[in-house]
Amino acid sequence: AAESGDFDFSLTTDRPAALVRLLPVAVDPANLPLWYPTGGAGRVTGRLELRPRAVASRFALELEHAVSRGLAAERVDGEMGVDANGLSGIRLTAHQGATSVTLGGELPFAETQPLALHVALADWPAASLMPWLPMSLPLAGPVRGDVELAGTLAALAGRARLTVTPATAYGVDLDSLEAALRFDPAGVQVERLAARLPAGQIAASGRYGLPEESLDFQFSAPGLDLAAAPFSALLPAPLSGVGELGGTLRGRFAAPDLALTWRTAGVQVGQASLPDASLSLRWSDGAARAEGSLFGLVEVTGGGP
Repeated sequence: AAESGDFDFSLTTDRPAALVRLLPVAVDPANLPLWYPTGGAGRVTGRLELRPRAVASRFALELEHAVSRGLAAERVDGEMGVDANGLSGIRLTAHQGATSVTLGGELPFAETQPLALHVALADWPAASLMPWLPMSLPLAGPVRGDVELAGTLAALAGRARLTVTPATAYGVDLDSLEAALRFDPAGVQVERLAARLPAGQIAASGRYGLPEESLDFQFSAPGLDLAAAPFSALLPAPLSGVGELGGTLRGRFAAPDLALTWRTAGVQVGQASLPDASLSLRWSDGAARAEGSLFGLVEVTGGGP
């Protein structure tokens, strides 16, 4: 006769990877997944449910100094359920000082089954997120916001709303960086990307298409205060006036087509007033071309590789 039983358990471990090996998930030792634990120690408590031809468990865990390829945390705690189909009722939080990142939802083992995950970031360092992105970005600062993941493991989709305050991007210090985007196997739709500087705001939107890596973006920055950073550091004399930047980025990631327009009005350097300026720049097929006027002092036209 078939028998069933429930068992409470509690165990301590300094090898969390040994527990992961109990799951029906294939792991390549030469290329460990970003989530796969490589260090840490702590306790796991829960209940094991044995049924005819089925085993399930609900457990809580507390790990100190948890480490994986994609995470390093002083502490990881939470709970989840597991059975032959996947993980359910996930609620795990990684803590690093006063910052945290929390994962919740449902995650099937089969790559073609639908998943539903939510990631909440509370001032988590941007540099720690780079291993999870398809490309590393020169971005630093505390990240706050939410990421919703849907689709399947084989065809992931979702959306994200994130802020980095303060931020440093490509070596430029920003008051803040805000992003709202949607993604699926066909690409990333950037609904809003806004960088705030002391001089004003630069906003962009557009789409990055896959697998061709196509680009279709627009950006603008009206009403930039030339007396504020980063413009204020360009000249030894006091600088004032208003600048406006606009443009598009199209083509492909490997061969971008960039068009920029820069205009200024009411510019004053020290005690000297300068005429308004307008300059257009185009970068395409590895060559640049510029046209316009710099404060009525220099007329610019031409280009080259």
